[in-house]
Amino acid sequence: MPDPPQNNPQFLSVGSLIIDDIVFPDKSLSPAQLGGGGTHALFGARIWLPAPLESLQAGYIAHVGDDCPPDALEKLKRLNVSLV
Repeated sequence: MPDPPQNNPQFLSVGSLIIDDIVFPDKSLSPAQLGGGGTHALFGARIWLPAPLESLQAGYIAHVGDDCPPDALEKLKRLNVSLV
């Protein structure tokens, strides 16, 4: 089996990492969800690039602020993509 590609993404999403609080019509809340166009594009690419090898072909370059919740970064790391 070939070694996985390292930092050589075929799909690269660039954008800000946004944390959304979603309020549903029934007033229930889903706080601190990953949001932003770059994040959504990454999730879409990840559907077509399965782990463990092909998922590294998806990359994400994002500015992440100091106030980013640690669990949001963990969600991204679990995607097994190239993060910059």
